[in-house]
Amino acid sequence: MSEKKNSLEEKRILQKKLQWYTLEAEDGEFNATEVEAMLERLDELESLPEKEDGADFSEPKEALKRFYQKYAGENVEN
Repeated sequence: MSEKKNSLEEKRILQKKLQWYTLEAEDGEFNATEVEAMLERLDELESLPEKEDGADFSEPKEALKRFYQKYAGENVEN
């Protein structure tokens, strides 16, 4: 398997576990340390590109724009 395919599989597994923690885990089953570690790993796997078309990805407006494009499928200006 290629490295890209492995990371996609790892992302899928982590997202599935997080969904379980979010939607199904009982109070006694929740492990904040594990959830935090999974979120940090997902951040590593989904690292932001350097700069694309002069965009500053650290800017809040850019972050909100990326969020809407990724999760809402919207093309947002400003």
